Amino acid sequence: MNVMIVDDSAEMRELLRDLISPLTQSIVECGNGLECIARSSECQPDWIIMDLRMPRLDGLNAARAVRACWPASKVLLVTHFNSPAIAAEAREAGVISCVSKDELYQLVDLMKGASPAATGPTFE
Repeated sequence: MNVMIVDDSAEMRELLRDLISPLTQSIVECGNGLECIARSSECQPDWIIMDLRMPRLDGLNAARAVRACWPASKVLLVTHFNSPAIAAEAREAGVISCVSKDELYQLVDLMKGASPAATGPTFE
């Protein structure tokens, strides 16, 4: 499984990499949404774990662009700012699930194939 981690925080990318590394053969890191778009065709990620708020291009707009070019990628949005409006916009953008940065363990369950309902409410 190929995974792309997109977050403007190097510390958060490291935390996410440590969390999911047992599940994947390849992890590519990007610091913003524009870099994610530029590298997604070369990396062909199965999963993209993306921060909502980033400079240059936010996670929702990056998710839309990546899903348009590479629809096989499953996008998981991580955020501290989850709300019903963000969840609705994320669904519209093709995001599989929104995961709170306080509950990152849900990423592993989702990537292992558990349904979003099995890991608790991810779209609130």
